[in-house]
Amino acid sequence: MRGHQIVSLVLLGVGAAGCSTTDSCVIGSPQSTAWNVDAQIPAAVRAPAGHVLLGHVIGRGVETFTLRPADNDADRLVWRPTKDEGGDLLDEEGNVIGHHEGNSWAIRDGGQVSADPIATVPQPNGSSWVLLQADSHEGGGLMGSAEFVEQLHTVGGPPPATLSRGAAGTQFRAEYSADYYFYGAVAPQTRSMIVGG
Repeated sequence: MRGHQIVSLVLLGVGAAGCSTTDSCVIGSPQSTAWNVDAQIPAAVRAPAGHVLLGHVIGRGVETFTLRPADNDADRLVWRPTKDEGGDLLDEEGNVIGHHEGNSWAIRDGGQVSADPIATVPQPNGSSWVLLQADSHEGGGLMGSAEFVEQLHTVGGPPPATLSRGAAGTQFRAEYSADYYFYGAVAPQTRSMIVGG
């Protein structure tokens, strides 16, 4: 069962290619270390050594931003994320296979994982790439085995600064998409085979 779940989320094959919310990604299997599909991923948001890629989904959703005073200047208003309404999770073919909301992901086999952000790298488009560590699971399969989640290639997000001239409390709903990569620990017997060659 677990193998079928992974195949439904990831295109298995030989070699590896950069992957984004607009591309398909081919993932060589198995992976022996904390492997990333994009060499440009900052080290701070890479899954730790000793973990392997279990699967990848594309998330699309809506996040609400609210105009609030800046931390260092109460007279200046900035957009703050205040609610992630979530949305659909899709496979590489664009099929809806689950749902996400906030930092929680669930797929239709009943598996679910929730995670807390442990590292963030801001991006030029105003979004951030994030590494999250699982803090709870429900069910089994891919989500039940995931220990780390990378949120990458986020498109959309905070509204432009030119829209920050409204009154405090003004809200803006923005659509976004992101890639989510789920990592699990290498099984002890697998790790021994890797080390032993």
